[in-house]
Amino acid sequence: MLRDLRPVGPEFYDAAPYRYVYAAVIRAPAERVFQAIADDPAGWGGWFPGFSDDGHWTTPGPPGAGSRRTVRMAGVTYDETVLAWDRPHRFAFRVDRAGAPLAAALAED
Repeated sequence: MLRDLRPVGPEFYDAAPYRYVYAAVIRAPAERVFQAIADDPAGWGGWFPGFSDDGHWTTPGPPGAGSRRTVRMAGVTYDETVLAWDRPHRFAFRVDRAGAPLAAALAED
């Protein structure tokens, strides 16, 4: 059963009670990285540990800000909404519903 999380917008990135910031150097062109994480969630299982290959967009394409998708990681299903789609520099989303009680609100940028 999926549980609803509180819908949040981009302002949540500065207002969230808990924030985790990570940085890494990726030796690949920005467009290739953006394509890997944003374009096709069905292929994530092949390169992202814990993700299944059954992720999919649930809104008509092409994807962009406002699009929705469903993904599975470590056996947990997540329904998400894209908050920002600035190819190839920014991809941000919030979790709308999750199959585990993990937070009141959750977003990634």
